Amino acid sequence: MASFPTLLSGIVSLYPLTQGSRIPVEVLQFSDFSEQRFKRSAELARFSLTLDDLSATDKATVVTFFETAKGSFDATWDITVSGSTYSYMAFASDELQCTEGDAGWSVNVACVQTRKN
Repeated sequence: MASFPTLLSGIVSLYPLTQGSRIPVEVLQFSDFSEQRFKRSAELARFSLTLDDLSATDKATVVTFFETAKGSFDATWDITVSGSTYSYMAFASDELQCTEGDAGWSVNVACVQTRKN
């Protein structure tokens, strides 16, 4: 299983990091407009990484990993955040936002967990 790349600083994620969760839910609506709701799976992780002030090498590493994973197509990689490894991750979008600033590159990465470890 592939892992999100480690940057030259030796860490995977830089702060600010937004960590959340999502719970897939199924809603059935009946003819009398009543509803039945139930969970489809366990709680899954969701991350929004803001990688600021990256060197061109670090930016190229993240972009290469994104292209290798084919955007949101591949859900078989993992990421380690604060000592916890989250498996079965996928990018939330097929587009990666990269902007160049005075201090270096800024890359915004949104990823979601597709199933539990």
